[in-house]
Amino acid sequence: MERFPEWPMGTSEFWSGSAPAGSNPALSAEDNAEDNNEGMAVPGADSGLWCPSLVDDTESPPSDTVGRALRRLASGVTVLTVRRAGLAHGATVSAVLPLSRKPSAIGACLRTSSIFTGMGVEEGFFSVNVLGAEQAALAVRFATAGRPPGDAQFAGLDWTSDRVTGAPLLRGCVANLSCRVSDCIRVGDHDLIIAEVIAGSAGVGGSLVTYTGRITHAFIIPAPLRSKAQ
Repeated sequence: MERFPEWPMGTSEFWSGSAPAGSNPALSAEDNAEDNNEGMAVPGADSGLWCPSLVDDTESPPSDTVGRALRRLASGVTVLTVRRAGLAHGATVSAVLPLSRKPSAIGACLRTSSIFTGMGVEEGFFSVNVLGAEQAALAVRFATAGRPPGDAQFAGLDWTSDRVTGAPLLRGCVANLSCRVSDCIRVGDHDLIIAEVIAGSAGVGGSLVTYTGRITHAFIIPAPLRSKAQ
């Protein structure tokens, strides 16, 4: 996996392709924390981040062995989108994983203050945009506190409406999924949205992932396997 150069925390600048020299795109819970409006469907009041995987590992105290271990679970970076009562909203989420093949189902974990959870559960449908290796700017954009509400969040981006969910679909992603909410379960300080995948499309290229709290490129190289004769 190729790591970006360091990106200054708290910046409002975005980049396309490779990051500027001397920059660091790590996303931390504190730098992306927004107003804690639990239960209020106010766009811009959540970042939708799975904070444990996006906190810089160097900030974790040595005694936090569990936290440091968990951050070594590499995970893909997505932007979840929803449209509720004509208002669109997007949130960067790094804890999205497949749960079942038949029927196709995923789980998405967001902190309990996430506005996306409220809007997604109420609407019953949402979309998943799996970010490619060159789309780190989108991850930062939809994790930035104070981003504008509604369609203004997507201003200047290349997107179209999901025919199934009505939510914005970002172009150029390695995959897009259309999902129907099945359940939402409180797990500690997070909510786990369980959803059936009812449509999807796959692109090409490497994925954007988080590992030890930092965003990285992930270009997949098959690992050599031993033959049965060995």
